[in-house]
Amino acid sequence: MKKDEQANVLLSLKNLYRLFTVKDYPVYSTGILGEKSKKGLTLVKFWDECLLYEWKSTKHGKMIFRKSGSQNRYHSEFCNRKESFPLYEVYMQEILDGLNAETFGSQVLIFEKFLKEKNYNHSVLVQKLRKFLGMVMESDPWLSRECGEKLIFWIGYIEKKQKDFSQSFGDAWLFTLLSLHAMAGPEISGAKMKLVRNREDLKPEYIWSCIYQESGETRQSFLTLRNCELFRKSVKASHFFGREEELYDLKEMFFNSGKYLISGIGGIGKTELMRQLVSWMEQEEVKCRIAAVQYEENLAASFSRSFLNLTGESVEERFHESIYHLSEEHQEKTVLFLDNMNHTEEEDPYLSELKDLPCTIFVTSRQKHLDGFTTFGIKAPQKSALSLIFRDNYNKILSREEKDRLSRLLEKEIFQHPLTLKLLGKAGTYYFGNWDYLEEELQNNWNDVAEEFGLIDMYRGLYKLADIGETGSQLARMFALLPYQEIDRNFTVMFFQGFLKKNETLGEALGRLVKFGWLEDTGNGYRMHPVIAESLCTKDFSEAEFQPFWERAQKCFFPKQASKDEDPRMEEIAWLVFQGISRVQGAVSGQLVALAAEAARYLELPVPMCGKIQKLEKRCAQISNETKFMVACLTETKPEQNEEYIELFREQLKKRTLSSEWMLFAISDFCNRLEQSSNYECYREICDLIFQQKDNIDYKIGYALLQTNMQMLKLNVKKAEMWVERGILMCVQWGHSQRILDFLYQKAECHMFLQEKEKLADCLEKIEQIRQIQRKRQVESEFVIWQLRGQLAAMDQNMEEAAYCMEQATDRCKMYCGEKNQMYSAMSEELARMYNAAGRREESLACHLAVRNQLLKNGYREGSMLLMVDNNMSVVYLDLGRPEEAIPYLTEALELTKENGLVGSAVAEPTWNLARVYRALGDEEKEDIYLKAAVEGFRECYPPEHPKRIAAEQRLKERQGQ
Repeated sequence: MKKDEQANVLLSLKNLYRLFTVKDYPVYSTGILGEKSKKGLTLVKFWDECLLYEWKSTKHGKMIFRKSGSQNRYHSEFCNRKESFPLYEVYMQEILDGLNAETFGSQVLIFEKFLKEKNYNHSVLVQKLRKFLGMVMESDPWLSRECGEKLIFWIGYIEKKQKDFSQSFGDAWLFTLLSLHAMAGPEISGAKMKLVRNREDLKPEYIWSCIYQESGETRQSFLTLRNCELFRKSVKASHFFGREEELYDLKEMFFNSGKYLISGIGGIGKTELMRQLVSWMEQEEVKCRIAAVQYEENLAASFSRSFLNLTGESVEERFHESIYHLSEEHQEKTVLFLDNMNHTEEEDPYLSELKDLPCTIFVTSRQKHLDGFTTFGIKAPQKSALSLIFRDNYNKILSREEKDRLSRLLEKEIFQHPLTLKLLGKAGTYYFGNWDYLEEELQNNWNDVAEEFGLIDMYRGLYKLADIGETGSQLARMFALLPYQEIDRNFTVMFFQGFLKKNETLGEALGRLVKFGWLEDTGNGYRMHPVIAESLCTKDFSEAEFQPFWERAQKCFFPKQASKDEDPRMEEIAWLVFQGISRVQGAVSGQLVALAAEAARYLELPVPMCGKIQKLEKRCAQISNETKFMVACLTETKPEQNEEYIELFREQLKKRTLSSEWMLFAISDFCNRLEQSSNYECYREICDLIFQQKDNIDYKIGYALLQTNMQMLKLNVKKAEMWVERGILMCVQWGHSQRILDFLYQKAECHMFLQEKEKLADCLEKIEQIRQIQRKRQVESEFVIWQLRGQLAAMDQNMEEAAYCMEQATDRCKMYCGEKNQMYSAMSEELARMYNAAGRREESLACHLAVRNQLLKNGYREGSMLLMVDNNMSVVYLDLGRPEEAIPYLTEALELTKENGLVGSAVAEPTWNLARVYRALGDEEKEDIYLKAAVEGFRECYPPEHPKRIAAEQRLKERQGQ
């Protein structure tokens, strides 16, 4: 730790995070967490996953911990405990208002779960905490001596009381207390926090008894965190109308046990019913074990995030641990609540595991069927209850006449929807001032259709009635064009001003949409409900309709632009722009196509997603060669077969009208595409053209990248490694940190090929560090990382783990590149090898054959890909004890080396396997011929410690000894 840092140690959320992740903070020692446990654990991720949901979801907590929209300065200021942060007092008061043994204990459970899963070092944590608090007392201006001494007292107290509760619990309790103080800011030493430090109901013994010791016969226990929608505060009974019978039915289901799918359309009230049931169970102290899970992504991932005391490292392992906890026999009833399950069993195969569990299960969903479950449909409440829902959200008392008219309105099935009535109630001042017109519209124009279609029809009718003006209509359509998410206020100020007329203000225009219920004001921005957005799609979205938006968006993309790492807000802007353009219909201009290409390049979108830009291009009557080339760079998968693309590339290299960032991107992408086809002539031509641009460092880096790829395709691994080192050196010298990953991936491939385990592990660590710094989250990076993990596992002889990693890599590659892409074929080929090494021969053979058929179908005989498949298939046949079936493939492999002018390992590998084949067949003469040739080849291209070279040399000695 640096001296200047020692003089400024504050009790902040950032410094508490650093205790876990930085070895020399505040003093050097072995880490609290192992290196593997820290990977990917950023400051934002740590507090997002480890802080109690109730504390993050208060009014001001949502502002502090917001993740969407523009860059959140509040989060940075809060975690760093800046003096300029304005919300310390009001936010801490929100937390203290709800602070009790239950919420404090829930936070302790979250931290304890984290510590156990990360296999933390207790003694190092205690040592660091003592030193840290000592330094804080010396330098933190807001920490009084009384406060510091009391916090240090609790460390000693926890150590003495280890017989009364577990180590991990005590450490989690301490960390909860410190976190509360870190969030208090200047109030850290005030009277309110002094009370927290001394409250009897927050002492560790009491919290331990509340969590782990059952008091009496009717105590509940929780298998999961209480960090989901079901544990948000339920609606008070005085505002929960018309669901008494359904709630009673749910109670009976609970007592009868079984599996129930609580089904209904969005906004009908499924989740709130579950909240009411859970609330009743707590109030009545029903004795049971509860697991509450918020469904996200898939069931395995949801379980992995929610269940306590899981030890497995992979999602799959943690999922099966969760299943075990739900299945184990226990004297109390076990009940699982799964909220907002939005997939079918075909989309999420893990769901099929639920029907065999012995516990009671409640699942809320829009789905109408789940195998093994009884469907309990949630319909609209009674008319009287619907009336109360409206009136509860209406801002004035209804007259007798208005009540009668409301009653007539509720005869329509379309209005028998709780969420809709809440929205109508909030906007009711306007609509119910025009009863006659509204009723006439209802009678003449609206269909009385239920479900989502009916809601959309109703919203369209209301939209016609609303007096929101031309600007309001344009802004509403703008929100309908964009994806369903919170749109940050700053974004609206940056991009929506062009829709305003003279003397209009954006705040007033958006406020009017909020007043009528078309938008929801989230505090940080605005959100439009997807049903409302769909109802506004009465006509196609045209480019001209949103011209003010496109004009402002175009100004965001320019040469030498800050990267996503330097300006995270820009990533959100690019995503919204790309998604908006994707929904435009009809004819488009070349400028809009270019804007879509700029956004896609900035986002580094995969090829399948960029297909949307190709569709735009086809609807463009006039398009420049520069824009054509931009689109081709993003979408072309077989450049060597597209003469127009090659000609555009030549033209741009000579004209240099596009930015150097675009050209370096094009060169890098061109490398990847040609790597899949092995068109050496095309490689050499482009290399020569790039080499001529000697005055531009971007082109020099591109040249090094092309040379690296070319040498790898020829299996000249040592030369490839030389070009990698040159490329990395240029990137470092000229500040092109964004391109270092391109070379590191190639460097890792060299180490994989040469079976250099330590170098590969070091390379993987550097890649993951850079990805974390550069915030690389896209699938393209992910599948390479999984591939490298698989290779390391294989080198450790953990073949099942290697196969699992390659399955993950292949799935992600398929998502990014598509099944027809040769990168996917390469990943699948590697997966086949892992299957064989794991003893899964038939799966391996099927995978090899699928890859081979795809290569032949696409006419790929150039390069080393088909050769490798043939060679790898021969290994499977040898392992299956069917050596004679390997001969045709190895014969073809050697023919391919001659066709493509390949030498070195490209020849040595199939030669070695032919020697193995003839040994298995008992033909010693042919074995000797191929064995000698293989040893000579291995000695030319592999180091002495390479396992294949060792095996070949050992066999040759045996033969010569005979």
